[in-house]
Amino acid sequence: DIWALGVLVYYMLSLGEFPFNGITKCVVNNQILNDEPNMSRFKEGSAVTREAKHFILKCLTKSVADRPSAQELLENDEWLKSNFESVY
Repeated sequence: DIWALGVLVYYMLSLGEFPFNGITKCVVNNQILNDEPNMSRFKEGSAVTREAKHFILKCLTKSVADRPSAQELLENDEWLKSNFESVY
């Protein structure tokens, strides 16, 4: 699903970190439900663009109703379109 895609892209671009992490599953679950993903790993001026960060945040939208579908991402997301245009 789109949430998992956001986690996967975050993991790949952060070189092995997760957007939410804690000592226990309970802490991680609480972060997922209440906190925004930790985007501080992607410093300004790093190779991870603003568009890539925006893509991740869209995928990790808390509300399922507000989270974009795969079709919406393919049609409307500039980072995805610019990096994977030749794939689809």
